Amino acid sequence: MNLFEQFKRAANSYFLVLLILQAIPQISTLSWYTTLVPLLLVLGITAVKDLVDDIVRHRMDNEVNNRTCEVIREGRFVVFFLISN
Repeated sequence: MNLFEQFKRAANSYFLVLLILQAIPQISTLSWYTTLVPLLLVLGITAVKDLVDDIVRHRMDNEVNNRTCEVIREGRFVVFFLISN
């Protein structure tokens, strides 16, 4: 899923097409790995950044979802615990 999201970006798609074209020796003057290494580096760094963002967001969501709140029941406030997974 992460790769699909990353290749929706124009720059990543461009470098993927460039890599495919460089794999054809008759039309390329450079080796294919000159595009593969930077592309993999960018994809890897972006994937790690997205993973860290998702983990932080998951922790924050759990914290917010497990807070206590006060609910009016029978005309008065009652402390209510909502535990969600």
